[in-house]
Amino acid sequence: MLHEDFRSGTYTYAPQTRDGKIRADVVPLAADVSGRIKTVQVRDNQVVQRGDVLFIVDRIRLQNTLNLATAAVASAKARQDSVVREWNRYATLRDAVSQQERDNCQSAMEETQAQYQEAVANFKLAYINLERAEVRAPVNGIVTNLSLRPGAYAVVGEPVMALVDSDSFHVAGYF
Repeated sequence: MLHEDFRSGTYTYAPQTRDGKIRADVVPLAADVSGRIKTVQVRDNQVVQRGDVLFIVDRIRLQNTLNLATAAVASAKARQDSVVREWNRYATLRDAVSQQERDNCQSAMEETQAQYQEAVANFKLAYINLERAEVRAPVNGIVTNLSLRPGAYAVVGEPVMALVDSDSFHVAGYF
């Protein structure tokens, strides 16, 4: 026998349930670079806004890597400039230099150009890594599952906290 409210259509106009839950998206957070944690700037259950700094990985090694990459770019550029000057000299001495020497010089020029591009790419990566030492909140939310302390070692991709996305709350009801 059907319940009287169901037959009369009451649930169509005023649905109800005793089985509903409030849900939200949870964003696990991990460092994008490995290293010792220098500072933790939040506490468990703290409300944060998108862009707030949550924690900072020690930047000394990352800065050193950037310095090395900067020097590598300068060195590769100097080698490239030297080989280009040599190529320009060989180009003006067409008949005085063998074809093999010109080919060798051209190959050296192409190789130093590739080395320069590689050095620039390594510099950009080192710069990105240094910038990502500061881990920022990707969403507005509430810090939860905080298991991070200064001096701990953060590993790339290993979650150290989570954010409950405060813009994603919704009610799930089972009617």
